[in-house]
Amino acid sequence: MSDVWAAVIGVVVLAAAGFLPVLVLVGGRLVALPLFPLAGAAIGALAAASCIATFGTLLMWFVVWSVIAAIVSLVILIGRPDRLRATGRHLRRELTPLPLAGFVLMVAAAAWALRTLRVHNIGFDTRAIWMLHASWLLGGHSLAYSDIRNHFFVVSHPTYPPLVSAAMALSWIISGNSDQRVAVVTIALLNGCALVVAGWGVVEAARRALLRTQGDSVRRQRVLLGLGVLLGALAIMVAGGVLGTFATNGYADPIWSLAAVSVVVYGLMLDSTPSDLGVVAVLIPVCAYAKVEGMAMAVILLVMVALRRRYRSGHLPLTSFRRFVLRIGVGVVVLLGWELLTLAIGVPNDPSITGARDGSLEQRAARTWDAAVPHLHVVVLALVCALCGWVLLNALRRRMGIGNDLWAWGALALSIGVLGGAYVFGSGNIELWLATSVNRTTIFVALLAWWMVAVWALCGTAAALQ
Repeated sequence: MSDVWAAVIGVVVLAAAGFLPVLVLVGGRLVALPLFPLAGAAIGALAAASCIATFGTLLMWFVVWSVIAAIVSLVILIGRPDRLRATGRHLRRELTPLPLAGFVLMVAAAAWALRTLRVHNIGFDTRAIWMLHASWLLGGHSLAYSDIRNHFFVVSHPTYPPLVSAAMALSWIISGNSDQRVAVVTIALLNGCALVVAGWGVVEAARRALLRTQGDSVRRQRVLLGLGVLLGALAIMVAGGVLGTFATNGYADPIWSLAAVSVVVYGLMLDSTPSDLGVVAVLIPVCAYAKVEGMAMAVILLVMVALRRRYRSGHLPLTSFRRFVLRIGVGVVVLLGWELLTLAIGVPNDPSITGARDGSLEQRAARTWDAAVPHLHVVVLALVCALCGWVLLNALRRRMGIGNDLWAWGALALSIGVLGGAYVFGSGNIELWLATSVNRTTIFVALLAWWMVAVWALCGTAAALQ
């Protein structure tokens, strides 16, 4: 079996595991298709944590959690026939020529962004971290538990979340092909799914605008939707340039960054229907269990999405507020579950966040600024678009049903604070740390800025068509 087909089989099995949960959370929307394997990858991460914490093998726990998720989903679908009817309505609306053609264009753009798969490239961290951790999971509980607590392996960052390694290991197990190329292609395909979800968010913004402009001519509506599709595809292609070879060399940074961008789009920009919140519910765990940085951003985004939903619902009684805080607390604990597990079983700390700090805070801040700025010029463009849009297009944006831009800017600012703060307040050799990671840790900020530009471009297009 070829490496590519082995990876495809692994992703198909992940998609099968995520099918029913996504169907319940998101419904019969085209965006559910790329969400299936991403949800399966989240189940794989849960299986990896269960394998390490208790007993058994990764595959056993993956089957267990997949069956549990399927049973719960079926119970919900059977007990809530309105969900099935809503799924049917969504499918009838989605399966029309223009949305289908747009979705195919999104997939084609994502395939173009992954074109570097033609070159066999496996990153250093892919071998030193993600594949090494995947090899631990292949040995079941005993090997994984002993290796993750082994101080000899501390340089491989054993505290990193397991989503990427679990997906690699599951592809090896399911396909029977343990070649390194299989692992890399598996993660690249998941990155492609995340790209399609993020790009489709721009199309959804255009479609929501159409629902609010029924008085426009059919031709004008089709032009707006077509331009939304074009902007979404362009955003995906730009993202391919931002990601570069990281999209296809097995690193974890692209998948958490793209998942976080989609959470901002579906949770902080769109109207956030129950189906949109279902997209958020699938992607926040993907973000949290892919990388440590993603875990921090997932917690922030969870709180922001919850606050925005409460703000839009108006004043709520005190008892409701208590339930609101409790739900956020439970969500945060779930997202920090891996971190809590590593503390409970005594996984050695990452050497980059322990020890004496190298240099003063002022020096570290200056070096961080100098290293990060070359990767974030697009933030200036996003700021110009936001200022011009606020003056010229703000009323139209509200009529289109696209959320206040300040929510997205809040997420961007907090991400800069968290990621930049890690460099400034962390320890160790700041020069080496920046040289080996800043081009990856800035991916989320750059991608989010491009998506903000794309949404404002959509608003400008709508204004030109009036």
